[in-house]
Amino acid sequence: MLKPIVQIFAILILVLIPGLPLYANTDFDYFINEYNIKRIEANKLLKALESDLKKGNNEKICSRQRQAAKIGLEANKSLLKAYEIIGGEIPTKTLESSKKTWLRILEKC
Repeated sequence: MLKPIVQIFAILILVLIPGLPLYANTDFDYFINEYNIKRIEANKLLKALESDLKKGNNEKICSRQRQAAKIGLEANKSLLKAYEIIGGEIPTKTLESSKKTWLRILEKC
């Protein structure tokens, strides 16, 4: 007796869910997510480089360091776009400091 009710309920859910409106992420969400993903990726690359250097592995250090810096700069751009979208006060000093750090890393090699 319970089994047919569960089946009907499951069918109704499958039929009704596609009709519900989908709430897409906002542009702000997109740029914040992009910032976080790129920031994490750049930091992982730098940590891997640090680990490799400690082990004495100097293979492709400069190219990987430049790659991390480029990703870090892209992350900063995404964060700036997110602030522009919400019209919030942009932490200019923080962004400039971060940009200078990534540029120093980029220019070292």
